[in-house]
Amino acid sequence: MDLPNINQLELDGKRVLLRVDFNVPFFKIDRIPTEADISDDFRIRAVVPTIKLIIEKGGIPIILSHLGRPKGKRDVALS
Repeated sequence: MDLPNINQLELDGKRVLLRVDFNVPFFKIDRIPTEADISDDFRIRAVVPTIKLIIEKGGIPIILSHLGRPKGKRDVALS
């Protein structure tokens, strides 16, 4: 199955669900992490061109990701 390339799509006025891996590493801290605690933002920076392209083509990006691996248990710090 061939999926269309984002450059081939008409996105004007459409919502675009973008599933990304923002499971970024944090510095070791004893509190709920914030964006200032990210130790490597490569994954975030890598998706910026795609987000900009969606916006340039008139689309509305909806970004879906996750944080951490709670091992099947709810962790409020990761929600």
